Amino acid sequence: MKKLSALFLVMALLLVCFGAIAEEPSYVGEINLGLCLGMTGDEAVEGNLFIQGVTCVVDMVNEAGGIQGYHINLVKMDSGYDPDTAINALNLMYETDVVAVIGPHKSTQVSACKNLIEKNTVPTLVGGTNYKLPSEDNNYMYLARTNDNIQASAMGNFIIGNGDTKKVGIMYSSDDFGQGGFEVISGLLEEAGIEFVGEPHNTLDTDYYSTLLKMQSAGCDALVVWTGATPAPIIIRQINELALNSEMEIYFAQCLGSSAVHSALESTDLLDGMYTVQETFLDTNNEEMVAFAELCEERGVYASDAATRNYINVAQFMMNVLERAEDPTDRESVKASLEATKDQALMFGTFTCDEYNMVNHSAAICQWQKDLNGMTLIQSIQG
Repeated sequence: MKKLSALFLVMALLLVCFGAIAEEPSYVGEINLGLCLGMTGDEAVEGNLFIQGVTCVVDMVNEAGGIQGYHINLVKMDSGYDPDTAINALNLMYETDVVAVIGPHKSTQVSACKNLIEKNTVPTLVGGTNYKLPSEDNNYMYLARTNDNIQASAMGNFIIGNGDTKKVGIMYSSDDFGQGGFEVISGLLEEAGIEFVGEPHNTLDTDYYSTLLKMQSAGCDALVVWTGATPAPIIIRQINELALNSEMEIYFAQCLGSSAVHSALESTDLLDGMYTVQETFLDTNNEEMVAFAELCEERGVYASDAATRNYINVAQFMMNVLERAEDPTDRESVKASLEATKDQALMFGTFTCDEYNMVNHSAAICQWQKDLNGMTLIQSIQG
């Protein structure tokens, strides 16, 4: 079967050459696909980037004739950024005739929604990455993004591989995401005999000086910041104000690649030299990726943004699943297609469904370089 990434490249070339597809496609019917992501709440800026990424992919597919002749209709519900809102949104979603759902995003939401997902027997691609989410009990819940055990392990092993590191400070958010990252990275450091200092933080705090000064006074020569997009700009700014980036190697979770972080900074020069782990990477030497990114940009969607790109990746995978399904309008057929996923190479990653319903196993260690005003790839990881 033709890889769906090739379809997106063909779409890019058609639109570049001819400006638009001349005729409106005719469809044999409609498939309702649920989208349950944060439109409001503390991190709505990033949530709306996720939604833009998914919508862009679905629009492209529809313009190319849909999936097996079916038009894809996105049914959107606001999951907010707390568990209760996500539960309410999914309950409403499951009352519709959606064939599958993308979302919710946060690990705390996913943990709260797990029983609801299994009860309603609707294939649901969630965004949560906490390392405790993979389970043999997952039946209708699929983990669409790279798990923290892979991402945090990649980061921890990269730090350990730097033989000069003697003591690591770990700032981590007090939610499931932060706690999971801390447990994985600290466990690896302990096994390697490297000393570490851990300190949790509230993502709604506005001052992180005390934690940063604690890491400095402890003599840390490396600092890991495992947090989300809301506190990251403040922490980055304060790291620079304290000149800690001249004393320590700085390592961030994947929020460092988000335009929600970049736009909150006075200049992205503040990121210079910082390392990050990303679940996807836009390779500017890859003609297919560049053509696709340009097509997205014409639509006001930026694949260069990590938050957007990650959900472009999820949406492309969902389209691939529907395309492979014997009947893309039937939930059990879609579930069977998900379970049969093996070595599906798409634009930004290769997908395989394992026994825990994890489907995405890729990560990349990158470093921000101010002369590029972007990231360079240091190491690719396939977990």
